[in-house]
Amino acid sequence: PYFLYLSGEPGVLSKHRSAFELAKDRHVEFFGMSMDASLLTRKHLMWLFEQVERLELAIAGEVRPEVKAYFQSIGQFIDRSEKREEVGSPSPIAASV
Repeated sequence: PYFLYLSGEPGVLSKHRSAFELAKDRHVEFFGMSMDASLLTRKHLMWLFEQVERLELAIAGEVRPEVKAYFQSIGQFIDRSEKREEVGSPSPIAASV
């Protein structure tokens, strides 16, 4: 979604941010499909954000609020997934970093 955002489709980040925020289990609506996002880890998210942060600083001089909000929604999804794992809900996410 981030690269579509860069290409001039600003609504794509908020749409996918909402999908991560509204997810009730490990599945997230992603480009019109149901994606099992349970294997996303904090380490993976941080790597992605580092790459986006570099682009954002070069393009806009800062990480824009809508980009931060998108990545924060993924982080919150990961947090919820890890909590489900801790209480024994079926989720293959392993705690990381």
